[in-house]
Amino acid sequence: MNEAGTRQAGTLERAGAALQRAARLVAGLMFAGVFLVFLYKIVMRYAFHEALAWGEEVSVILFIWIIFWANAFIMRDREQISFDLFYHRLPPAGRRVTAILRLVLIGAIVAAALPGALDYIGFLWRERTPVSACGSTSSIPASASSSSRSWRGRSGRSAGSSAATGASTSSRRRACPTGSGS
Repeated sequence: MNEAGTRQAGTLERAGAALQRAARLVAGLMFAGVFLVFLYKIVMRYAFHEALAWGEEVSVILFIWIIFWANAFIMRDREQISFDLFYHRLPPAGRRVTAILRLVLIGAIVAAALPGALDYIGFLWRERTPVSACGSTSSIPASASSSSRSWRGRSGRSAGSSAATGASTSSRRRACPTGSGS
């Protein structure tokens, strides 16, 4: 490898290390957010006798995002839990067949779970929670739904179409709970 290639490889390694540190920082901040929301919810419940409906939902959303974020950007494939007791004892051809069968099995599981997942996403699209009712962008279906409502209002579509899909964003914000909840 020539000197320019070595320099470029070093630059890429430093950039990768910086991105890895940034990903770990984001995951740490999300964990801190879960902790702070959880702590705030406890203080509000026991010190001020006021239950917060949004606290649990924000904690769950952050926790799910932590799992996805860490799995996508922090964990390497070799760090994942795996059962490779027999895999390493196979010859290369056996490993290839095993890898193909594993991918086919995962694809079949995803295909079998897809109808239920899409049904659940459809349910969440219609359902309103204390966080999504406030117009928060933490729920993609809620923000996509409110965006489509505002587009329909500007595009000259019938006024009845907005009413048929639910309350407008401003009326949802007025109905947003201010702290007391279930």
